[in-house]
Amino acid sequence: MLKKAIQEKPWYLAIYVIIMALLLISSVFEYRSRYQDLLQLVQDQAVMTTGIIAQSASSQAALTDETSDFDTSIEMGLSNLLRVRGLKYIQISVDADQDPFYVSKDNLVIDDSWDRKALDDILYELKKGETHLLEVVRPIFYEMSIGEVRIGFDASAFMSLRAQMISRIFLRMGLLTVLALVGMMFLLARQNAAVLKREKGRIEQEVYRLEKINRMNEKQVAMGELAAGVAHEIRNPLNAIGIVAQRLTREFHTGDEGEEFRGLTETMSSEIEKINRSLNDFLEYTRPTPLKLTTVNLGTVFSKIHKLYQSLAEERQIEFTIASPNIQVKADIEYLQQALSNIIRNALDACDQGDQIHLGAARSGAGIEINVSDTGAGIDKRDLQRIFDLYYSTKSTGTGIGLAITHKIIADHGGTVEVDSELGKGSTFRIIFEHSL
Repeated sequence: MLKKAIQEKPWYLAIYVIIMALLLISSVFEYRSRYQDLLQLVQDQAVMTTGIIAQSASSQAALTDETSDFDTSIEMGLSNLLRVRGLKYIQISVDADQDPFYVSKDNLVIDDSWDRKALDDILYELKKGETHLLEVVRPIFYEMSIGEVRIGFDASAFMSLRAQMISRIFLRMGLLTVLALVGMMFLLARQNAAVLKREKGRIEQEVYRLEKINRMNEKQVAMGELAAGVAHEIRNPLNAIGIVAQRLTREFHTGDEGEEFRGLTETMSSEIEKINRSLNDFLEYTRPTPLKLTTVNLGTVFSKIHKLYQSLAEERQIEFTIASPNIQVKADIEYLQQALSNIIRNALDACDQGDQIHLGAARSGAGIEINVSDTGAGIDKRDLQRIFDLYYSTKSTGTGIGLAITHKIIADHGGTVEVDSELGKGSTFRIIFEHSL
């Protein structure tokens, strides 16, 4: 269901990806900004420290007149400054021809074996094994010459601050990621609920449709069984009555009342014939349709029906149109044409001057749907449940056979017939084949 929801609205996932990308980019920019601020803070403090060291060393040297005591004075001054918390070494170079002054804690020696990485203009990171140092290099002026001050201090505080900064950024990014994920899941959950609601509605409609078809099929079976039983019980005695009526007409003479007698017997024979035709309809309804399936082009069938009823439609000033689809189906062309003709005749009877009738078809998934729609009088909801019943008709001159036979023909083809109608707005008959015939 989650996959279906994402497929239906992929922009949910796109929005989430965009939010994550923006969050990542903003985190990277924030890290770089804060890291630069941290470097600047460390550098500013280191510059201040080197300035104090240079000034102290210069003052110490100025107070010493003898050259022999100069080096000792500088080293003493540097050793005293080394007591500053965090400082690891101090190195001052005042003369290119003279070795630099160097003091350190724990006999720390800085040489080429240390990994040196530039962090900023005058700030470097030194690493050797598990030891991390930060080194600040600053030029100084001493007796009209340019010297250099290098100080190294413990980098643990800097590394700790950097780690805290990174962890906080990642923590916030993780929280925002979770919040964004929860938000997307909430949207998808709502989408899933909407999909489930639509699916439930569709299933309920399909169940209702299938139950309706099942009830109709059961009714048709019951009517067929009744028809077969009634025809069987009535036909033999009816035939006997017919034979008697024929003999009476042929063999008996009543003098002056002969004409009246023959009229009565002929009326009896005529009514018996009507009953026989009804019985034949019953029996035809109960028998399986003898289908001769061939490949049929619906466009050809529609064209024949249009030619057959176009003149009648024009006479009644009804617009009758068709769509000629190039759809091939397996069907009995005669019975299929009969089923469609029954629906078209009903549509013509339901329409008045200026109304429209349209016959069309289209593929629906793996199946086919044929539609006959009209803008006629429509069918009352109370009659919709019975329009396919044998001998049920809402027309004073109707026989109630046409739609029942249509339903049977389509059912024998493996399809279903459905109808939507509203009084005053018209009707739509749908012939549905779930699979291509």
